Amino acid sequence: MQGLKAGWRKFLSWEKSLHPRLVSILLMVLVAYTVGWLARHTLWNQTDKQRQYWMEQYQSSQAELAKTRERSYAQALELTVEQQSVKQMQVDLRSMQARLTKVSEELDFYRSVMAPEMAAEGVYASDLEIRQGPMDKQYRFRLVLAQLKKRKTSVKGTVEVTIVGREKGEVVRYRLNQLTQDPISKKFNFQYFQFIEGDFIQPENLLIDQVEVVVKVTPNRWTKAATTKSSFDFQEVLLVAQEE
Repeated sequence: MQGLKAGWRKFLSWEKSLHPRLVSILLMVLVAYTVGWLARHTLWNQTDKQRQYWMEQYQSSQAELAKTRERSYAQALELTVEQQSVKQMQVDLRSMQARLTKVSEELDFYRSVMAPEMAAEGVYASDLEIRQGPMDKQYRFRLVLAQLKKRKTSVKGTVEVTIVGREKGEVVRYRLNQLTQDPISKKFNFQYFQFIEGDFIQPENLLIDQVEVVVKVTPNRWTKAATTKSSFDFQEVLLVAQEE
């Protein structure tokens, strides 16, 4: 009996000594769990913030990419429209040139039929332009000679240009080379057309009314000698400065 009591007292003493250790262990486990939970919670918050940040960056990049694509599409569409417009303008221009060529050919034909006296063996003064030169009373001219007939060879001849006007109420006539500093060739030799250009000085008291052009064709194996005369109103062929 005494032995049993002694054993019970030892057990109670051992339990008392174990109780503080158990409490300490439990506290340590609780602290470790709390620290772990806080660390995990903090890590989750950081991860969530990072995920949110990168999600926002991704969405921003996607939006910017969409805008860039829209701008690219718009620019590509604008470029396509411009290219189509240029192509259409080129087509229209070629069409206009073709119509102009056809009208010119028809006009030349009607000239040869309705007014054959305007051409010498098909050669005539097609156009005359006169412009004001850099100095007072100085003019620059360009005469266009052309032919109505289609030839495989060139046509040759001479052209005489005469300035007709008034001085002190009297009609006067000046050959073009009388009013030029540098002689202008009178000869022509062409198959389709030829430009004759040069400068002349208007006399001080001369009022110019007309410009006469006489075309003389030199005879050869394929053409006969012929002469034609054309008159151009000076004010009609004079191009003012605003039109240059």
